Amino acid sequence: MAEIKLGNKTIFSESGGTLTAHNLPKQMVINAHVIHNNTKSTPSVGSHGTVMSGTYTKKLDDTHLYLHASIWGVGHYSGLCGTCFYWYPGNASYTSRSGTDIIYRSVACHYCYHGSWTVPNMDLLGIGRVTNLSAGLCTIGVGWATNNNSTTTKPFNELNPNSSNEARNQQSESHIIIYEVVV
Repeated sequence: MAEIKLGNKTIFSESGGTLTAHNLPKQMVINAHVIHNNTKSTPSVGSHGTVMSGTYTKKLDDTHLYLHASIWGVGHYSGLCGTCFYWYPGNASYTSRSGTDIIYRSVACHYCYHGSWTVPNMDLLGIGRVTNLSAGLCTIGVGWATNNNSTTTKPFNELNPNSSNEARNQQSESHIIIYEVVV
């Protein structure tokens, strides 16, 4: 049996491959994970959709996930389209789950739609907190979900612009950072 201690208190123990948490301090970050995307791509239009997503294995039941997103797009498309974080247990596709299974959403993503240039780089920035997931595999992403069910919507033309959009651009990279925190 292996143990990890903080001071005189055991905070983690392992026995037979099973990790158990004990006496974890509140607000302790127990894991961090980055979903990274540096590939230029074109989101599909629809009443809901994905800009980027990935999977994360939540370690404990009694933790919250804090999310930070920095996503780059180019070319105005729909403007206000309900950009949001979404999350759900498992790893099925967002499209296959919509309308039939549980999907949790938070409108904590700010989409900078300023309309001043023909092909500007635009940022989609977000912070969020997930409080309703059990331990295990889950999918976390950033996308959109319109309130009026318009099927011709997406936030921008392309994800992760590069020099083919504007000669001065480097290849853009987008990230979703996940912190698992004891509550």
